[in-house]
Amino acid sequence: MTTDAPIGDSRAVAGTELEGGSNGSDPTELEGRPSGQDLTEAEAPLGGERASTYIAHNLPEPIAASYRIIRPIGRGGQASVYLAERVGDGESVAIKLYSVSMSRMDRTVVDALSSAPAEHIVPTEFGQWGEECWEIQEYLPLGGLDQLREHYAGGLPDDVAVAAVRELCDAVQAAHDLGLLHRDIKPSNILVRALDPLDLVLADFGLVRSLVAGAQLGSRSATPGYRSPDTAQGIWRMESDWWAVGITLFELLRGRHPFDDENGYRKDDITILGYLVENEVPLDGVDDPRWVLLLQGLLTKSADHRWGIEQVREWLAGGRPDVHRSTSSVDRGWVFTGFAHRTFTSPVELGRVMAERWDDAAEYVNGRGRTALHNALAQSSYAERAHQVFDRYDRGLIRTDGLVFELVRLMAPDDDLVFRGRPLTADGLAAVAAEAIEGNGRAIDWIGTAFREGVLDHTMGHPDHVQLAHVAESYAASWDEVDRLGDESGRRREDWLVRHPVEDRRATDITPILEGFRGRWRGYLLRVALNPDYARQIVAAAQTELAAGEAPADWISHLTTSPTSE
Repeated sequence: MTTDAPIGDSRAVAGTELEGGSNGSDPTELEGRPSGQDLTEAEAPLGGERASTYIAHNLPEPIAASYRIIRPIGRGGQASVYLAERVGDGESVAIKLYSVSMSRMDRTVVDALSSAPAEHIVPTEFGQWGEECWEIQEYLPLGGLDQLREHYAGGLPDDVAVAAVRELCDAVQAAHDLGLLHRDIKPSNILVRALDPLDLVLADFGLVRSLVAGAQLGSRSATPGYRSPDTAQGIWRMESDWWAVGITLFELLRGRHPFDDENGYRKDDITILGYLVENEVPLDGVDDPRWVLLLQGLLTKSADHRWGIEQVREWLAGGRPDVHRSTSSVDRGWVFTGFAHRTFTSPVELGRVMAERWDDAAEYVNGRGRTALHNALAQSSYAERAHQVFDRYDRGLIRTDGLVFELVRLMAPDDDLVFRGRPLTADGLAAVAAEAIEGNGRAIDWIGTAFREGVLDHTMGHPDHVQLAHVAESYAASWDEVDRLGDESGRRREDWLVRHPVEDRRATDITPILEGFRGRWRGYLLRVALNPDYARQIVAAAQTELAAGEAPADWISHLTTSPTSE
């Protein structure tokens, strides 16, 4: 369908989507039909006798007796959409009346859509009578994907956004499985059937064409801002739809189109496609690397390398499919000579050397080199995200090692995760935990720094992110429990001293024992985060350590006995 308004949108439609129809100045397609009574919408009360008479005489004859139009709900350049009810049973439907001849509609498309899976594609009945064409569809009052954010106060929840990815991509693939290319995917053409759980369906198939041999040459008609670079010459293929999916998902996440200015005005297709010759789609405001990965995959300019359903489903499962990165013209000729007495011709090369020479990199960014590196990255395709990283450092949200980690991840995103020379893997974490338990000072310091900087939480976009984030959460919860138990032991000590006067109060002070043990606790608690069953071994070790101290035996007994058992 070619109208710009979503079927199911019961709100007034205004702004850029329906230019020319503001203030009710233009006649609707119903007005002025042969044998019509020329009543305006205001003159015909909705649901009243005059309204139904007016509507009945102006619908195409084959459906005039079967449906009564309630009100207009969308209008575009080639058609208008109306909320209607079926006379026989009162069921609400959406009827789209074309104002131009659709005699070129591919019969193969009509036949395919009539048998399309209703769970993914809005059931549609097509009709034609002479030069008049119409569609009758399920009415969905929740509107389109462009309104989804309005249902959630405080911002769109991440799990809802992920569900939208799954629903949308399954719907697009359902059309592609029928051999159909949609050509007009955008938020208003993806309708919301239900919110909990989220259920989306694809609609508006007026531009749909069946494809032969995977591509089609034809009209460039489509909504400005959603066409992929490969359609510039009028060549459409299935991959063209996946580009539009990427733009649509950006809008869902950010609440605006990537090529809208600060006033909400969108650049035209010629300007956008010209920009994309040398640049990538700007993803400003999408900070989560995992969402950035998805958008980069779908918005790959090369259709041959663009993500499709296989890569999206892998992403949904927590995977990290490869993204084809053409060499940006911004990065061609990029040279940096400020680190390690070397010349670097790409940010990726620099990121890898910084990871290998971590201590040197930390010293460099902690001094004058930070400004030089910031300025250099400002001249690369990493400019916006590099600025965000440096800003986090300047505001004290991360320290030196955190800055190095985030810069390395930014410049060499496809490399293995490393922090201060150690791999961020289950085996790597287990190894550093074992060293810390043995009292290795460097390992103890590494664990403290890694968790202070939130390194495991900032691995978004990597396949192991979920597991690493769970380790970080468990480690933090264990420290909270340690602090709680420390406070509890202090209270018990004071309670015991009230009832058991001793000559030397210091003999009951276990703080030196606990502090001496605290460094190794980093290793123990990391082991617990990796393997919860390991907690029992920590308890036994702590009991042994306390028993070896010089505190009175009955004090130790009081410390390790629950209050209810005394």
